[in-house]
Amino acid sequence: AYDAEGNAYKYEVKEQPVDGYKSEVHGYDITNTKVAQTTVEGTKTWKDGNAKDRPAMIKVDLLQNGQVVATQEVSEATGWKYGFKDLAAYDTEGNAYKYEVKEQPVDGYKSEVKGYDITNTKVGKTTVEGTKTWKDDNAKDRPAMIKVDLLQNGQVVATQEVNEATGWKYGFKDLAAYDAEGKVYKYEVKEQPVDGYKSEVKGYDITNTKIKEDPKDPSIDPKDPSIDPKDPSIDPKDPSIDPKDP
Repeated sequence: AYDAEGNAYKYEVKEQPVDGYKSEVHGYDITNTKVAQTTVEGTKTWKDGNAKDRPAMIKVDLLQNGQVVATQEVSEATGWKYGFKDLAAYDTEGNAYKYEVKEQPVDGYKSEVKGYDITNTKVGKTTVEGTKTWKDDNAKDRPAMIKVDLLQNGQVVATQEVNEATGWKYGFKDLAAYDAEGKVYKYEVKEQPVDGYKSEVKGYDITNTKIKEDPKDPSIDPKDPSIDPKDPSIDPKDPSIDPKDP
């Protein structure tokens, strides 16, 4: 009760801080009063075109001043909604806590937080590769180079020059597999026109077939019954008309 000099010691009690409560001391008695509380609620949105590989459940962390203080499992059963209730709004010094939500990583998705809402957008890369085949009996007038366009949802987004040096192969790499809404892009290839050839696409492969010309195709058919060789309007000297044709 006294020190070496006979002075009475002064004793006090003090509670270590408790989140969400204000502590008051009266004599040796301590009273804890609940202080302001807050709630954090949010919704999970998917932008993935209802992808079949969408996870059945995700985990959302609640951060208080940057530190994880709680975690919730969120699924279709919860309507992809989450909420953290009865949270202390202020620390023991009266400073407002900063609350944030953060999703634990989900493969194949990019997570974006706005307020307390989280949006997951499908991401990924893809490749388009194909081969050019010629059906022309090694024609001498085969072009040395062709151009192949890559179409994304019907719009040309890239072009490649293809030739014998590339083995008549082409490839477009590191392509976005999904748009900003998480919907799958449709990719197609199309060859720029080549004179004398018909182009056919199967998958991402292109086949060029030589168009055969008919050298006997006359401008006037002498066997056409509508042409009368005795017709004075027809020049008998015209080499395109055979007057002996029955």
